[in-house]
Amino acid sequence: MLTGYRPTPQFLGALALTWVVCLSTPLQAADMKVKLYGSIVGFVTGPNGIGQMGATVSLVNRYDQLVHRTLTNERGAFGFDSLTPDLYTVRVNQTSFAPALKNGVRVEPGERSFLSIQLASLVSSIQLIYAAPGASSLMTDDWKWVLRTSAASRPILRFLPSEQARIALEAPPRRKSASQVFTDVHGILSLSAGEMGNAQSTSISDMGTAFALSTAVLGTNHVMLSGNLGFSPANGLPAAGFRTSFRKIEDVESLWNPEVKLTVQQVFLPMHSRDRFGGGAMSDIRSMSLGFSDQIQLAENVQLEAGASLDSISVLSRMTYISPYALVTVNLKDLGSIEAGFSSGIPQTEMYRSRRGMLKNEGTTSLHQNVTALSLMPRISVRDGNTRVQRTENYEITYHKNFGSRAISAGVFSENMTNAALTMSSSGLYPLDAIPDFNSNSAVFNIGDFHRTGFSASASQKFGDLMTLSLILSNGGVLRTEERNLASDDPTEIRKSIHRSRQNAISAMVSGNVPQAGTQYALSYQWTDYRALTPGHLFLTNLRSPDAGLNISIRQRVPSPAFMSGRMEISAEMRNLLAQGYLPLETPDGRQLRLIHTPRALRGGISFFF
Repeated sequence: MLTGYRPTPQFLGALALTWVVCLSTPLQAADMKVKLYGSIVGFVTGPNGIGQMGATVSLVNRYDQLVHRTLTNERGAFGFDSLTPDLYTVRVNQTSFAPALKNGVRVEPGERSFLSIQLASLVSSIQLIYAAPGASSLMTDDWKWVLRTSAASRPILRFLPSEQARIALEAPPRRKSASQVFTDVHGILSLSAGEMGNAQSTSISDMGTAFALSTAVLGTNHVMLSGNLGFSPANGLPAAGFRTSFRKIEDVESLWNPEVKLTVQQVFLPMHSRDRFGGGAMSDIRSMSLGFSDQIQLAENVQLEAGASLDSISVLSRMTYISPYALVTVNLKDLGSIEAGFSSGIPQTEMYRSRRGMLKNEGTTSLHQNVTALSLMPRISVRDGNTRVQRTENYEITYHKNFGSRAISAGVFSENMTNAALTMSSSGLYPLDAIPDFNSNSAVFNIGDFHRTGFSASASQKFGDLMTLSLILSNGGVLRTEERNLASDDPTEIRKSIHRSRQNAISAMVSGNVPQAGTQYALSYQWTDYRALTPGHLFLTNLRSPDAGLNISIRQRVPSPAFMSGRMEISAEMRNLLAQGYLPLETPDGRQLRLIHTPRALRGGISFFF
């Protein structure tokens, strides 16, 4: 027996720990819950190192399926918790910055991966700093209690809850000065010129001069101002439109956080000259729209995007309409996704997902959408001496599935159009019920009501970031006339000569980027019978449907002057370049009338992004 030995407190603590472990192991092994999850956190900063608030961060799994999506807070921080160990892709989009992409971000059990994301105008970057033990620990609460009871080990076992640990990673809060009232300011200024068609589905996105400005006010409110103004290329008469949208930033994660939009537009129409339109006069068209929209996460894999607008249109008389719309997306994970959409009334152009071959910039999509919405006035026509507004009721459902670099989509739709309006050109006097068109020397003619159903199926193949090739097969209702010679130019006679039919169409689309030059391009062509009108369908869901004929879009980034902090780019758009899909009719006196749904349009311009 040892004498003169007195055990130290550290020895007693270790002995107690060993005794508890030996006794608790067989009892707790069955109930121990091992957490095998990891997390990803990071910061998004701009070129000057300031955190970017409101940047969209998307997390995609190895099957190119969206797992989570969030927005950065006022300091540019974000986080994804409870992630299954795997390889993920992180995508970051922010207005007026080039999108950032990071593939192969590994998530390990019980570890937190830290990302440093720097956005720039030309090339954005994401760096994986390091991985550290995260909130998902392999240690149960019972083990933590045992170790805390040891006085010798207590100083090294202090820890913070997961929420406090996340806050500790962020920069300390700073008091806002007067100069920080408006933060995260981005904008677009576009100048353009050229021909512009006036079809519901193909109007090019501005009237001459367009701008959009986005900013955060006091760090909790997002405000966007946009305008579109210019002069008619046909007669020099002015037109203008302005929109203001508002949304609370701090309530992004709440269930109900709508965006409110107020839009006003005014277009001056030429006086009806007696030699072309007969008597009467129409001075201008004024419209005001108050709308709201919101995205609600109904379940983990179900998202609802819905809204409505109250539209008031004044032309000779005042007309008021309510136009609701909704889009439900169900993510089936490995099985793909399903989208179902509904809209009624005056179409909400910014809601439509089909870009119909047009190029888009991920960093400025919301700004472009607001400018585009201002370029499309409601389709006004006259029937029996009364002004009418074209309204649609649309139902559609679409299925999507990605196979790595390949993707397929298939959908069906049903469209009911009231007071459908088509562009009409004439070699002489226009018939009654034709009103002048703002964009050209042609007119707008009311062909009555139109109902059709159809389907569209597409397959696409990506070749890296250089090119995407898509092939689309569709079938839907068209307008056809077998009698080219009219008995009279009475509007009723013209409407009777047009009947509904069905027709197949095959479309091909090629889009991508030119290496080194930084040129973005998109080209599409539709093969169909152009002896009939093929009205285009604006899809709510992500189903592609190019315009009729040959369409080309080009966007080229150019060096900006030294005094500019943003970037510049030039663009050119050509729609229905071969002028296909014009339906000719001949009156008894030898005049030629042509009904056009997809007018040819040529447009070019320069844009400044800041």
